[in-house]
Amino acid sequence: MHPLPDFTTARRLLTDRRGGFRDVLIALIVVSIVSVTAAIAAPTSTAIMTATTSAAERLSAATALVDDRRSSTPWGTVAAPRTVDLILPSGTHATALTWSEPGPGGTTYRAMLARSVRVPPTACKTADSASDPQCVLVSSFRADDVTTLVPTAILRMDPSMAAPIGQVDPSVKKDAVPVPTGGTLAAAQPTTNRAWRYLVRAWSTRPSGELRIMQSGVRLATIPLSNAPTNYFGTVSVLAGTPVTFIVTDGPAASDTVLVYDAGATQ
Repeated sequence: MHPLPDFTTARRLLTDRRGGFRDVLIALIVVSIVSVTAAIAAPTSTAIMTATTSAAERLSAATALVDDRRSSTPWGTVAAPRTVDLILPSGTHATALTWSEPGPGGTTYRAMLARSVRVPPTACKTADSASDPQCVLVSSFRADDVTTLVPTAILRMDPSMAAPIGQVDPSVKKDAVPVPTGGTLAAAQPTTNRAWRYLVRAWSTRPSGELRIMQSGVRLATIPLSNAPTNYFGTVSVLAGTPVTFIVTDGPAASDTVLVYDAGATQ
């Protein structure tokens, strides 16, 4: 007669050296509760993650706008911001509000978007919404550079400009046209006795040449020109009442830059 197999009961399988059958059952119940709780919390966690991703995406888009130094971004004012339509990496459409605020030494650029698609359409529509937690705001300060630091010009023309300030001859341009001896590059008439600073980028079509700044037959400055484009600068004292002229006295000579600005009063 064969002995019966030693079948292992469920009680024995679920019993170890440190706990009994009741302990294991309690552990199984706890695990089941945790699993159900995790399943219930999953949609909430997904919603939080989606909202966080949306805000980060919009923050990145706003940062890209204020970091873009190209003129393609339309910058409005605090009173009248401009709008920029965006397509975010997720494929979501968003509208950004952009404006600039000039200040001492530079300009602050700001871009603002709604934090997510759940933000009401009426929010984030004006610069006053900058403090609204429903909006994402990014600011960037840019210091003035050499072009924006130029003082108010009396005469100005250079390759960056489409038209001159003041009386500058059409020959002064990016593709400068040589002016013969006796030709006038620029002229201006002071209304009071002043000191003027000038910058002229010029060259002779010959090995050497000359340009003079004149007023009422008086030579205020002489600029000797070489045959390579060179920047010449200095200060002259001018009197009220008669024109100050930049004349080619030994030509032909050409110039693509003329800048004259006020440097203060003289006795």
